[in-house]
Amino acid sequence: MTAHNTPLDPQRRAERRAGLQAGLIFAAFASASVVVNALSINSELARGAAVFNPAQAWLLELTSLVVLLALVPAVIALDRRIPLALGWRVALPLHLIAALAFTTAHVWGMMLLRELLWPAVIGGSYTYFDLLVRDFIYEARKDFLTYATLVLVIRLARRIEDYRLELAEGHARAKGEALIVLKCGGRELRLPAAEIISAEAAGNYVEVSTPTGSHLARITLGGLETLLKEAGADPVRVHRSCLVARPAVREIIPGDSGDAVAVLSSGARIPVSRRYRSGLSGG
Repeated sequence: MTAHNTPLDPQRRAERRAGLQAGLIFAAFASASVVVNALSINSELARGAAVFNPAQAWLLELTSLVVLLALVPAVIALDRRIPLALGWRVALPLHLIAALAFTTAHVWGMMLLRELLWPAVIGGSYTYFDLLVRDFIYEARKDFLTYATLVLVIRLARRIEDYRLELAEGHARAKGEALIVLKCGGRELRLPAAEIISAEAAGNYVEVSTPTGSHLARITLGGLETLLKEAGADPVRVHRSCLVARPAVREIIPGDSGDAVAVLSSGARIPVSRRYRSGLSGG
């Protein structure tokens, strides 16, 4: 197999998807901004007495948009080389330098486009800055915000793709190795599915009980239940926010109002709501 036909690894595919999604999101918002700005400019000019050419506002906005979109791949590639692991003391100055380069490329790029297109679309010649420093600062204020917004969109898209990649890897481990991979703070915990006795939702986390202790993992209760089933385990809900491994249930003690208490192999006593009791008893 040649190098050109070698498939990309999952991480690189996720990176490409994140870049594409970030570019599309940015392009959608930037295009909407162009339409709003051009319509607003023409609306304001229409209220005055002077004669104006509506195409002028569209040309100004569209040339800016074209250059911005052309710079998106460069920003995506650059941001990949300034990871969060560098820390803000290192990353912030690098991003400030990158934002200045972004502004410079945007300003001169749109100016050159306008110089080329202005005679054909508007007529006459396009005038560059009247006051170079003042006008560049005016553009830089907007471009620094645009750069920061683009970087935030890129980072968000990468986080989403990383999360999807983690989910896919977790499902693959559960199906192929009967392992449940859990994120516990900065640790990655790999538990055989058969070792998980019970789990209880705790806000955005789940407290997972095993014979060797409890672990607070970043996962939903429903997500953990799915992984356990894929791993061949037999989890069963005993409460809206709690599940147990059916083989770990040693005794079911009925209550007075249709609810019950499940006594597990660990000795833990787990309340069983009336709604879920039939599922526990009917295994």
